[in-house]
Amino acid sequence: MPSSLETLIQRHPTLPELDHETLTEIPSGLLKALATVPDPRRGQGCRYRSGWLLAVAACAVMAGHTGYRQMQELARRLANHRNRPVPGPSTFHRFLKQLDPVGLDEALASWAATLHTAAAPLLAEAIAIDGKELRSSKNGNGAKVHLLAATTHDSGLVLGQVDVCAKTNEIPRLPELLELLARHHELAGRIITLDALHTQRNTAKLICQTHGAHYVLTLKGNQPTVHALVRNLPWEQVPVADTTIDTGHGRVVIRKLQIATLTGKFAPDWPGLRQVARLTRERTHQGKTSVETVFILTSLPPHLAGPGHIADLVRGHWSIENKVHHVRDTAYREDHNQVRTGHAPRNVAALTNAALTALRAAGLTEIRPATRALHAQNKLIQAILTVV
Repeated sequence: MPSSLETLIQRHPTLPELDHETLTEIPSGLLKALATVPDPRRGQGCRYRSGWLLAVAACAVMAGHTGYRQMQELARRLANHRNRPVPGPSTFHRFLKQLDPVGLDEALASWAATLHTAAAPLLAEAIAIDGKELRSSKNGNGAKVHLLAATTHDSGLVLGQVDVCAKTNEIPRLPELLELLARHHELAGRIITLDALHTQRNTAKLICQTHGAHYVLTLKGNQPTVHALVRNLPWEQVPVADTTIDTGHGRVVIRKLQIATLTGKFAPDWPGLRQVARLTRERTHQGKTSVETVFILTSLPPHLAGPGHIADLVRGHWSIENKVHHVRDTAYREDHNQVRTGHAPRNVAALTNAALTALRAAGLTEIRPATRALHAQNKLIQAILTVV
């Protein structure tokens, strides 16, 4: 068992077993946030409160279980009186299927903002935005559920997410995600990193002019005019400003960054652009070497971001893959989840983000062992929820 989990237990040695009368009274920001989500059911005949059902579902997901029957089992384990009725799988199914995902996303974004601003170092973290498709889940029209989320680079906290509709893509949904973040976080002066899909003039303008933030964008062929202009710069005359060498998994990766400040006559028509960079990656694996070159656009001026900082931001963007998407696939087996109908896939994904954020906010970095320990002992779940 990780020592951090043992520390949580030592902080709360007398926590009682929880039943559905006391669970929502825990002094936890997460449970309080879940209690604010509007109940989609009619009041008549509802045996279990909306906040309690969501709290049980969140605890089950935190322990690595996203199925309706597993939620029922956790509800039974948390009840003081075993002969007291607990909701069945069909209850959780109907509830999560009907629950408004926009309301849940808003509540969780508000809760994540309290975590994010509680520690001063987090205020300086860059924000990575990227999308993820839930492979085994489908919307009512048969399309797979696709979500666009924002995550802090270093701590891996999920700050918010929005749904990507089946008839569109991530680009027109980005403004809504930025608006969601702006309602709960101070974006002015923050750094937002995005992949080449979002390298759009309107996106750059929205980030730097509307929200007062800075962007770091990967430039590829989807912007041919600017790409050609940047590619044809006299890079052979620009010295390499930053070099990193990584080894692992049988690979050697050498990254070389060249950077140019945009002044004078060279000024592409791009909102807020201050620096461009060329990043060359040389990978050697099993005796074979490949070279990839990408270009970076950023609104950060040289006095705020030197070559080393920009190189870190480019690499840090992929923390959303390593710390969020990969963990959701491995520790929570999201792509194999059988929750498929109505709003349930998106709601369970939101609870998975919340579980991951809660564990990281409590200081846990090894998520898979933490989920196993949480499944084994109820008090660990109680301690985590109380801490956050």
